[in-house]
Amino acid sequence: MAASEGAMRMGKYEMGRTLGEGHFGKVRLARHADTGRAFAIKILDRQRILAMKIDEQIKTEIATLKLLKHPNVVRLYERLPQARPRYTWSSST
Repeated sequence: MAASEGAMRMGKYEMGRTLGEGHFGKVRLARHADTGRAFAIKILDRQRILAMKIDEQIKTEIATLKLLKHPNVVRLYERLPQARPRYTWSSST
């Protein structure tokens, strides 16, 4: 994923291609603008989560992932606050 002038950005990440989509949102490849390190950004549809009344479950998952550091579990590096109705978080690829 090469950095380009018109690349879409989310915070300090340059967004790349979609890696996958699921029921609650999608995962996109991203690159940290300063370090160039590749990350997977999980973008969740907050409206769907609220409609299904699983927002507390998602918050618990985020809190748990923040604590875990295991080679077989995706590591949560940060949660990106958004003005738009979405939850996002990043993990190293």
